[in-house]
Amino acid sequence: MQATMYGMSCEIVNECASALSYNASALKHLQGVKSPNLCCALTILILGRLGTCYHNTYDWSLLLLITSGAIEMLLRAIREYEKYQGQISLSHPATMDDSALEGIDKAMLNILVKFPKLPISMDRLDELPPFRRQARRLVRSSKWLHIYEQAMMDSFDDTLALFIMHERRYKRERGLAVVKLWNCCSLAKARNT
Repeated sequence: MQATMYGMSCEIVNECASALSYNASALKHLQGVKSPNLCCALTILILGRLGTCYHNTYDWSLLLLITSGAIEMLLRAIREYEKYQGQISLSHPATMDDSALEGIDKAMLNILVKFPKLPISMDRLDELPPFRRQARRLVRSSKWLHIYEQAMMDSFDDTLALFIMHERRYKRERGLAVVKLWNCCSLAKARNT
C-alpha cells in the first residue's frame, strides 16, 4: 500500500518515471491481499495508474515502447475487470460488498475514459471500434454503470472526437518532425525484432 501512496505522490508532482517504479512494486505485492474484492479494485487502480504513467512519460526516443506499454497495462486492467465480473456472476449475492463493487466499477470507468487516447496518439484508429464495443459490453454488465450507458457512450464519442481533432492539429503544427520521429521509432523497433 505504501508503494501506491508514493506512486500517487510522484504522479502529483509529475515524476512519472518514479511513479512507474512505485506502482510496479505495488502491483507485485498485491498477491498478499486476501479479499478478492480489494485485490481486484487495487489491481485495476494500479494498472490504470501504470497506464497513465506510461502515457505521461515523455521520453521521445522511447515513445513507441512507452505508448505500447501504456496500452498493455490498460488492456490488462480491462481483462482483470472482465475476469472479476465472471467471478461475481458465479458468487453468492449475499457475500458481495456493494461499496467495493461500486469502487471497482468506478475505477474501470476511469480506465475506459483514458484508454482510447492512446491508440489515437499512435494513429491506430482501427483499434477504436472493437474497444468501443467492449466498453459498451462492460458498461452494460455493470450493476452501477448500465443506467448511464447512453450518457457514457455519448461522452466517450465526444471525447474521442475532440482528442482526434486535437491530435491532428498538434501533428499539423509540428509538421514533419512528428512523421520523422515515428519513422525513426518504427525503424528502431524493426531493427530490434
